[in-house]
Amino acid sequence: MSRRWPWTVALTRFARGGGFASLAAGAALAVGLWVVGLTSAAPALGASSQSNGTFVTGFVYYDLNGNGRWDPGEPRAPGATIAFSPLPPDGPERPPLFAAAVASGDYQIDDTVSQYTDVQIAVGVNNAVGKAIASGSDRLAIPLGQTITADVGLRFTGAPRPGCVDCGYYAETQFETDPVFFGYFDYRGGVGTFGYPVSRLFLFQGFPTQIFQRVVLQEWPDGSVHLLNLLDPGLLPFSSFNGAVVPAYDPTLVARAPAPGSPGSSDAVVQFVQANAPNTFAGQPVNFGATFLNTVSVSTAYPPIPPLSYCQQHGLPDSRCTRPPGYGNLSLLPGFDLEIWGIPTSLPMVDPHNHDFIYQRFQRGILHFQEATNTTEGLLLGDYFKDLLTGQDLPADIAAEAANSPYLDQYCRSGPHWICRPDALDPTTTDLTGAFEPEAFDPENPHPAIP
Repeated sequence: MSRRWPWTVALTRFARGGGFASLAAGAALAVGLWVVGLTSAAPALGASSQSNGTFVTGFVYYDLNGNGRWDPGEPRAPGATIAFSPLPPDGPERPPLFAAAVASGDYQIDDTVSQYTDVQIAVGVNNAVGKAIASGSDRLAIPLGQTITADVGLRFTGAPRPGCVDCGYYAETQFETDPVFFGYFDYRGGVGTFGYPVSRLFLFQGFPTQIFQRVVLQEWPDGSVHLLNLLDPGLLPFSSFNGAVVPAYDPTLVARAPAPGSPGSSDAVVQFVQANAPNTFAGQPVNFGATFLNTVSVSTAYPPIPPLSYCQQHGLPDSRCTRPPGYGNLSLLPGFDLEIWGIPTSLPMVDPHNHDFIYQRFQRGILHFQEATNTTEGLLLGDYFKDLLTGQDLPADIAAEAANSPYLDQYCRSGPHWICRPDALDPTTTDLTGAFEPEAFDPENPHPAIP
């Protein structure tokens, strides 16, 4: 579902010069923020040395007034992806052709398109979590020896839901990402990195806290956001999660890690990860190192930022249309990955009870490779921590290991600050009031009171 920009977008398209098929009426997309268009006059991007004169050219722009054509003052939108996929009888054996709009917003597909006679053209821009937020497609005839130009526009047809311009509500779990964590959630990968929110905002160990399926986020007094080290002693330092046997903490490995803040530690810690988080283990493509170092992509950390006029037009704060300090600094990406996972605290291990599963432990998560699906992802440690606090759906192996935990089965509506045993959990630094009460979404009241 659309996260923060709940407008409806309708697609309009206009032919400008032969061979461009008409738009199917009524196309609509439940996405919204960026606008994509194609028109004429682009520099040659990868033109072949012996051209036969067949080109498709255009540029990408923000259609701020939604009239389906470029108007003076509407800025270009670099970074859009343009794809041409052949249709029968040319395809599907022939590969699609791709171009990306350059810094000026221009793009060009060179005369290799002349090998096709009929193609599907698609243009798209992704948001911070990799989901398409502006796109369009249609059929395009390729007349030999001609330059083809066209305009494509996406226009807004709806208004923001009242009171919910910044609503990140997920029906899947009946919770929303609290505004405290909006920016961090988006710029570190959203649902793909953290999973869905599974709690409201509550006080834990003195910090505003929210639990997501894979992690627990906390806001520190300076306003910065940090992940709770869920695998630390006292929280979930376990080696079995719902029957999955994972490697234990390895102090010998951790002792070899670069000391934080030491000279050259930034590069050294990346080398440490590469050396100890392999992509192949026990003959399987576990991709632990690659998953770690690609957790936060460039497009996620530095998503396209709309022009200031967009925020002004839609009543959004100017900060949403302003590049923050350090925006675009690629050298920071490995540090963002380290924020999410921390350093490896074990080497990989095959689950002794299920040889299809391979695990590796990090400071703040456990990566899980599954041979049957050839996938690598993080265990849902946040869900397990919620289960620990509520005592509901808690796997038997975790319950046994957490028998003496001060957090076990502490969520009581009748207790002070909704804490069952305040003698074991300091209510002056932890307040569980309403933390796990589902939020029934109401666009007029996106932050309903706790019942």
